[in-house]
Amino acid sequence: DEPFTDLGNHAWAKDAIYTLKDKGIISGVSATEFAPANNIKRGDFILILTRMLGVDNAFTENFADVPADSYYYDAIGSAKAAGIASGDGVNYMPENPITRQDLITLAYRAFLGKGYIEEAEDFTSLDAFSDKGNISDYAMAPMASMVKAGIIQGSDGSVNPLGNATRAEVAVMCARLLDLME
Repeated sequence: DEPFTDLGNHAWAKDAIYTLKDKGIISGVSATEFAPANNIKRGDFILILTRMLGVDNAFTENFADVPADSYYYDAIGSAKAAGIASGDGVNYMPENPITRQDLITLAYRAFLGKGYIEEAEDFTSLDAFSDKGNISDYAMAPMASMVKAGIIQGSDGSVNPLGNATRAEVAVMCARLLDLME
């Protein structure tokens, strides 16, 4: 059953998208559209991440810019309480697109905390990427760890740390993370 009609140019992500959809981890933007090329929002990624890992921590406070009636309120509050999401300390900017290095850092924190991934002791796994110098200091260990674990493979010799992550890229990364859990 393939309800999404807009995956033609994203055949490389189709299996990952349907695997996550079938497990109730990810959904389309409508019944027939996944919008694979669209940037994913920070709030949507936290929702996917918390669903994958069953993160459901009790919390008493959330970020100032996360409305209590938003569909990702509980996921973001839970991720904050679990030490996964830190935003800028006050705000999380849930409606903003998420950079690849921020996405990888959040996934790394969550999977490290659950024991599914190990922290890389060295960063030589990043030497293969021409844009290694664009990775922010805070994202070096997460990026190296995720590359070493085979979760992040890059494209055309780069990891594009400052680029925004698309919905298709997130599905592929999350499917690889799901494999780690099994």
